[in-house]
Amino acid sequence: MNRRELLARFLGPRADELAEQMAKTSSSDARFDLLEAFCLEQLAGKAVHECVGMALRLLEESAGAMQIREVARRCAVSQRQLERLLRAWVGMSPKRLARIARFQTVLGRAERKPQWTHVAAEQNYVDQAHMIREFSGFTGASPARFTTMNSGKFPKTKCD
Repeated sequence: MNRRELLARFLGPRADELAEQMAKTSSSDARFDLLEAFCLEQLAGKAVHECVGMALRLLEESAGAMQIREVARRCAVSQRQLERLLRAWVGMSPKRLARIARFQTVLGRAERKPQWTHVAAEQNYVDQAHMIREFSGFTGASPARFTTMNSGKFPKTKCD
């Protein structure tokens, strides 16, 4: 309860080096880039459960449109087992991952200032209001407002 632990306890001896680099960096974007590079380095060469990798690929390739039962079927597991595996390996449910994949596609389109009604239909939202609610839930702003606020410094939409 309310205990602080040294980062090195969880991340190993490179944690101090990472903390030092992050302290010297003034921008949040640069800090995220450092953290992303560190995490990718830590994960390099690590085996991922075959089903988890396949589920993530299917959700990304379908832009979150594939139904979870179909993802589970293609992974040859039950929906419940898929849920357990993704929660253990990724930390969230398949449904949440599908929402994120769909949102990333919408976010990628936002930079081009599209007709939002068309984007909502293309991404299988019930209607434009549904897409705007989800977009606002992820970003804190409507698509039009978000695009205006972020023109010129558009964020990454994929975790490569």
